[in-house]
Amino acid sequence: MWGTLERLLTSPWNLLEAFILSVLLWGLLTVVRGTRGEGMLRALGLFLGITFLILRSVAVGLHLDRLILVLDAIFQASVVALVVIFQPELRRGLAIKIGQRWLSTDANDAQLINEVVNAACRMSEGRVGALIAFQREDTLEGYTSNGVILDAEPHADTIVTVFYPGSPLHDQALLIRDGRLWAAKCTLPNTDDPSVPRSLGTRHRAAIGLSEQSDALIVVVSEETGIISVADGGQLTREFDRESLTEFLTQHYLGRQAPGAEEPAAAEEEGDLQGRSTTRIVRRKVSS
Repeated sequence: MWGTLERLLTSPWNLLEAFILSVLLWGLLTVVRGTRGEGMLRALGLFLGITFLILRSVAVGLHLDRLILVLDAIFQASVVALVVIFQPELRRGLAIKIGQRWLSTDANDAQLINEVVNAACRMSEGRVGALIAFQREDTLEGYTSNGVILDAEPHADTIVTVFYPGSPLHDQALLIRDGRLWAAKCTLPNTDDPSVPRSLGTRHRAAIGLSEQSDALIVVVSEETGIISVADGGQLTREFDRESLTEFLTQHYLGRQAPGAEEPAAAEEEGDLQGRSTTRIVRRKVSS
């Protein structure tokens, strides 16, 4: 049996087949990533794949031709069954990856930024605390385990409703992914950087913490002062107004220059920036 398994693993054609199957499996998991059936599909696929390889290797080594035929039939039927069972997740995943990411329009991107900025400014005026994280390349799926999946269209009214003090979802963070309000009430990691001023509350510390551990872009609205801040790459930039927030999100989230944007405003750094600390607290000089 081990000799047969060794021949299977050392044959260049078998290795090519294994590589092609791995690519197909990776593509499938990429499509369903972030859907509710991802964990189950991954577990079942891994179980079926390992079981099939072990049993078929044993059957080939012992020349059990009938068992090989049965295993091949079961494996083919299992693949079809997985596609049928997880058809909603596959369709949803394709809609997200193709319809919203690869074929997204500038108008939809601008609308997303506009809705978030409108909501942030409204909450700033009303002293409503908020924590909004934009997923970029690094996935934020691990932070949704204790959250509530929304999968909603971006709208300022929806965002404000989520963070309204009487809402059961107002605590913790709202995650945005692929142009949609993905999940709410998500717990983010607080920063361990001792240089972060104690005057900053839990929301700001969570925003800095997430920006240190991922490439996410996080918008924070202070409940005490109404100041709008943005955390990116371990740096917290404060005192945004509507125009500067729109410009910042357009440049750093969408990756392009905002229409009519000028050079960034001068900034003053706060806090201890020496030693091994990487956190920088920047206060923007917003013109009146």
